[in-house]
Amino acid sequence: MTAPLPGPAAAVYPQVDPGTGAPLMVKVFHRPFDPQTRAELEQEQATLAGLRHVRSILPTTSEVLPDGRTAIRMPRCPQSLAQRVHVGGPIPVDEAVAIAEITALALAAAHRAGLVHGGVHPHNVLLTAPTQAAPEAVLSDFGLAARRTYGTPSGEHLGFAAPETVRDGTRDQRSDVYGIGVVLYFALTGKAPYPAVAGEPEAQRILRMLSADPPSLERDDVPEPVQELVTELLTTDPQQRPDSASAVANRLTVLLAGGRPGSPVYRADHPRRPAGAPVVVFKPERPRRRRITAGQIAAFVGVVLAVGAVATALLISDDDPPAAQTPPSPSSEPTTPSTSANPTVVRLDKPKVSGTVVELSWHGPPGLDYVVWFREEGRTTWEHRVAGQRQNMRLPIERGRDYCFRVDGSNVDGKHSSRQLTLGGSPCE
Repeated sequence: MTAPLPGPAAAVYPQVDPGTGAPLMVKVFHRPFDPQTRAELEQEQATLAGLRHVRSILPTTSEVLPDGRTAIRMPRCPQSLAQRVHVGGPIPVDEAVAIAEITALALAAAHRAGLVHGGVHPHNVLLTAPTQAAPEAVLSDFGLAARRTYGTPSGEHLGFAAPETVRDGTRDQRSDVYGIGVVLYFALTGKAPYPAVAGEPEAQRILRMLSADPPSLERDDVPEPVQELVTELLTTDPQQRPDSASAVANRLTVLLAGGRPGSPVYRADHPRRPAGAPVVVFKPERPRRRRITAGQIAAFVGVVLAVGAVATALLISDDDPPAAQTPPSPSSEPTTPSTSANPTVVRLDKPKVSGTVVELSWHGPPGLDYVVWFREEGRTTWEHRVAGQRQNMRLPIERGRDYCFRVDGSNVDGKHSSRQLTLGGSPCE
């Protein structure tokens, strides 16, 4: 076995699949888990197995070794987002937004399945084609079981953690939404939202994370809508963040299309609806706390220093997966929920063709923001146009060619997709 890459929770061994020759990474945890943790990890792996159709999630398999330790196998990817930025510096705005969109789509699919990631950061966003103009990425390292075993973030990964995770160990879909902001902020700036400051004690850094306003982007070429979204994602109060990963993915899709949402996911002149109960929350068993005062924060920081924090970064792979597992570029069709998990509420009518123009119309509940997706026959790449809250659109087409169309509608409750129809109104193959 090749020499392992050491990490605080596990060692990662580069390997080659003996059957296919595909490059793999095998992560072996340092010590056996207790029966409850092992059962929870197996359940998480079973949930991930049901998400193999989501190409923005890195596929994994797990096994228990003869010595009782757990090993997780995964494809290798050539580079993580952290490595890409450390080598080349902050990346172009469009590419950063595209990677954030892929991350949000992966989280949205996982949350629909009841799975929380628990530690989104640039080291587990892996680039499968880092040399291409359009980024292709996967999100890796899902799950709470191992993270609960290895404690609260510290060191390098402290600056990537959500404030509530640092404060009391809470990890849920709202802290995952914060992680999307971390990925976007890091890609645009090359640093964590709360980087270490020379000479600053870790306790002071924690205090800064729990009390400071969201960090600003010191970059002139970042459009205002992107800056606004980053600020919303990184706000300290989880209830003030966008309501779901799906809602964030919709906003990022609109930004990639070159526009600002005509009707944002939520509006300043309307009262915000509460985010609702998270699908999964992991936090230590303790009485519900009231709003923390400055004195309580200082006391908490003292406890952190006395006890010490255990690093939770679960070292992940940085090499290429098999071609079959490569995710689509952002221009490809986004991941959508199955009709059984998220019933279709957007109905696309039969397209009406007039010469070299097709007129699309659809029906859905009021308040949805729509994006129209289309691709030409024989092509795998999807294009999109933003419709806002309109329920019709005219698109140019080429005579003699067939097309496939779909409409996505999103609001604070998530994303809904119509069926895919050809020009003739039949289902796309």
